[in-house]
Amino acid sequence: MITDKSGKEYTVIPLSEFDDFGEVARFVSSVRATSPHLLRANPVTANEEKKFIDDYRKSAEKGESVIIIALDGNRIVAWASLDSKGGRMRHVTTLGVMLEDSYRGKGLGQAIIREILKHRTPLMGKIKLSVASDNKVAIHVYTKTGFKEVARFKDWVRNDDGTYCDDVVMELEE
Repeated sequence: MITDKSGKEYTVIPLSEFDDFGEVARFVSSVRATSPHLLRANPVTANEEKKFIDDYRKSAEKGESVIIIALDGNRIVAWASLDSKGGRMRHVTTLGVMLEDSYRGKGLGQAIIREILKHRTPLMGKIKLSVASDNKVAIHVYTKTGFKEVARFKDWVRNDDGTYCDDVVMELEE
């Protein structure tokens, strides 16, 4: 269970325990359609989400990935992931966060980040993320949850309007 700034509680479960692939597809498509800071993609189908979740479950069994979702009733409203890649960078884990548009600005982002960090596996060493420099709200949230900027790639992010901004890499301070 996590709580937003107003005191509203949300049920948190691992994505691997959620089998409503249509709801997962609705959530991911909704976030992609309403957030200028995520890579744009065509809406996803329930079958595409089922395949993604099946692949994720295999990765989670190895301790390489964790995804949690926050539910408001049966509706997914937030998602956080930790994902490690194999090889020589296996100890580096990438954080990903998505929130449904109407739930942003309520402290839910900070709450789900703090919760996902509790689910780290022994394989997950350094935690990093990448964020567009014009996403000031997300940078503020990440800073409040313990991340600091460690690198910046000038003009690596191309916005829908043709302008560019920097790709900011942040790392969890421990």
